[in-house]
Amino acid sequence: MVDDELNAKLKQVIEMAVFSQMLEMDDHEERTFSSSALYGFIETSENTVEDMDEAFSKGDLQHLVSLCDSLRRFASATGFYEVRECCGNLKEGGVMSSGDGSASVGVEVFCLSRIKGGIGTLRDSICFARRAIDSFYKGNVK
Repeated sequence: MVDDELNAKLKQVIEMAVFSQMLEMDDHEERTFSSSALYGFIETSENTVEDMDEAFSKGDLQHLVSLCDSLRRFASATGFYEVRECCGNLKEGGVMSSGDGSASVGVEVFCLSRIKGGIGTLRDSICFARRAIDSFYKGNVK
């Protein structure tokens, strides 16, 4: 069903055990369940990245970290481990620690600077995931 090249592409973006479980829930002719779940994740991810860009431009570190955490959990549930890891790295970059637990402006600016490039990496991971999923469904949906 899935050739070696496509299988390798899918393995780069999604946990195959989760993907297989989703496919098992499908009507084999239409693949409605899995395609809805996976494309729903991609669309939500793309919208979340737009929200992250906006939060970053406003310097809203707390909202940015919250968005990262929400997307990370959604990525875990759907098996998109590359996106999950990117979100984890972004969240980690946004953690403010200044000894007493308070956040100073300097610390916030530093955290935002650590996150800047990570948003682009996350966007790239989502694009790659979309291409892998597109490759699968173009060849398997009737």
